Parts: sequence; C-alpha cells; structure tokens
Amino acid sequence: MKKRLFSLLGVFILVGLPAAGYASPPLLAHWTFDEGSGVIAHDHGPGHYDGTLSATGASWAAGIAGGAISLDAANGGLVNMGPVLNNLAGSPNTISAWVKTSIVGAKNQTVVASHKATVVAGYILGINTSADGQYGQPGKAWFYNSGTGVVSPYSSITVVDGQWHQLVGVRGGGTVSLYVDGVFQASYADQGLPDAPAGTPLLFGGYLHQNAIDLVPCYTGLIDDVQIYGAALTDRDIQFLFKNPGRTVPMPLPEVNFLLLGTN
Repeated sequence: MKKRLFSLLGVFILVGLPAAGYASPPLLAHWTFDEGSGVIAHDHGPGHYDGTLSATGASWAAGIAGGAISLDAANGGLVNMGPVLNNLAGSPNTISAWVKTSIVGAKNQTVVASHKATVVAGYILGINTSADGQYGQPGKAWFYNSGTGVVSPYSSITVVDGQWHQLVGVRGGGTVSLYVDGVFQASYADQGLPDAPAGTPLLFGGYLHQNAIDLVPCYTGLIDDVQIYGAALTDRDIQFLFKNPGRTVPMPLPEVNFLLLGTN
C-alpha cells in the first residue's frame, strides 16, 4: 500500500522552463530617486549615468515607489546627467517615467530630454504644449518625433491632474508610439530624427538652450522611476512596468510543464 501511494505521488513533477527565444530587453539606465538626501541621483543601470540635482528648485520627495524628485521650474529645478545616452537615434529604444503634476495649459513640461533648442534632433518626453506651440496639447503627454508636431504622438488621456501617471515613449519597427498608464495612445511613422548635437546633456525637467550653455528648466512637479531601454518594449513589458512601479522588465516567469515520470 505504501509503495502504491509513493508511485501515485511521483507521477507528476513541475518543471520551470523559460519561454523559448525570449531575452530580457536591454536596460540602459534606471533612476529610482530613492536616495532621499544629497545632490546625486544614482543610475542603477549598467552605465551608472548618475545625475546631479540643481542647487535650487530640486529636492527629494515621496514617489510612486520609494522616493521621487520634486522639481520647481521657477527656481531652476533640474537633474543633469551630462552628455550621456544621446546616441539613441537609428535604433529601437524606450523611455519610461512616472510623473505627478498639476501644471496645465500652454506651459511646456519637459520630463526627459536630450535636446537642444532649434535643432531638430534628440528626444523629448513631455507634457502640455511645447514652448514653440507645435507639440502636444494642454494637459496631455507627447513624444518628440520630428520638426513638426503633426506626427509627434500625444495622449488622449489627461495627465495633469495631481495624480501619478506612467508615460512611455517607444521607437522601433519604423514607428514612434506613446503609452500612458500602460495603455497605447497613438503611433506615427518614425521620422528618423538624428542624435542631439555632441555635448547635449540628458536632463530631467528641462532641455538645452540654443546657445549651448544655458539649460532651460521647464517642469514643475514630481518625477519617479525613469528607465531607458535599448529596445522597443512590447505591450506586455509596458503593462508590467505600470503594474510594478520601481521594477525593471524581467525575464518572464517560467512556463510550468507537467512531465510524466511513470508509475511503479
């Protein structure tokens, strides 16, 4: 009787097997803003592109996951990583950030940018109408795609409401797409923007002025969990990030398989 019971219990075994052919998308950078003090925002990605908080207008705050950065454009609030990650043109990439702001109207709110004013190049993840009035809509998110805002996707969802929202811009497969809170918003053909000029810094909360010296602070609110990938994330990847703030896209959970071992 005991031998028979042992055989029945040994009929099935669970074996975890990863999804065939799947590789985790390449993470280029991840800023969690969990420091809570000091002037350095550490990048937890492989490149260690640490950012420096401006002397005024930038402080630590509670975020969607752990800490966040609070920026005040009127007081010069920025986070400056220096001239890094400005070579994303021509290859698939994804920029993801969580934001919380209540600044609405025609006031430009630049969340993440590697961009020099008047030069049609680089990348911008923004909110509201751009400074030149060509991009975005009041209260909406947008993702830079060309010298004209007509083909730069903007959201139907309002993101200026004092609540946390996830913004994701994706380039890949010949298109430029925008997602808000894990939901696809719009997509246009990729206009093939070149990289920003050499020396253009990656900024949270602003962009480089056309004189190549001054920085333009233009975001007031909170920013958290900024991630940059060297791949076009899938809908499933973006949904994972939305449901798991603070985490990066992992390898998928193993597929569970039942293997028949037989009986005695």
